Amino acid sequence: MNAVLNKIDIKPWTTDPELKAVLSAITKDGKEARFVGGCVRNYLLKQPVHDIDIATQELPERVVELLNHAGIKALPTGIKHGTIMAVAQHKTFEITTLRSDIRTDGRHAIVEFTEEWEQDASRRDFTVNALSVDLEGKLFDYFNGRQDLESKILRFVGHAPDRIKEDQLRILRYFRIIGTLGLNIGDQKELDACIDQASSLKKLSGERIRSELFKILSSKLENNIITIMHENGILDFIL
Repeated sequence: MNAVLNKIDIKPWTTDPELKAVLSAITKDGKEARFVGGCVRNYLLKQPVHDIDIATQELPERVVELLNHAGIKALPTGIKHGTIMAVAQHKTFEITTLRSDIRTDGRHAIVEFTEEWEQDASRRDFTVNALSVDLEGKLFDYFNGRQDLESKILRFVGHAPDRIKEDQLRILRYFRIIGTLGLNIGDQKELDACIDQASSLKKLSGERIRSELFKILSSKLENNIITIMHENGILDFIL
């Protein structure tokens, strides 16, 4: 599958010298870096861009080396899964190596690093989170995420029941994104998958559930999302 390529203006959220320093450091060896996730999604929705997440083809250990060589602090917050936190002048940027999930149990994943952007996008939860933008502003969209944003709907990447089994917290993220962004349910079968597997939320730690629930409660609570969760029995497994 080829990405749909478009050009967008990323200047409004890429002018910080700290961000430029981080990007310059991790692309020094010629490996590609892109912006991913919420910053891309929010920009396309014309919403404020706060956290800037970066994906890279570089291996995590090399990311640490490149950042340190540039005088930027590197925190290996999730190096086992490819995630490094870059701290430049008190500003933080999350950098994650492209990866695929080899094995999951609903809570933890064993990952394999890759240089293939589409492979990395295919492991993301929702189409609107699988978008990426290169440093020239070229948008890569492997799963029609931009169209879903324009249609104001939320859809899983791939088969929803399987994606939920990989990580049960995706059930709560599903409702959080609806409540935060005001997106509508794109497929009733995907909502049904969340409902059918809601009991699996009991397997997660209280900390993970609490964190996601607080994000829901502090969202705009669009589309009466708490009512939807209550009526479909989701709250029974987390309260």
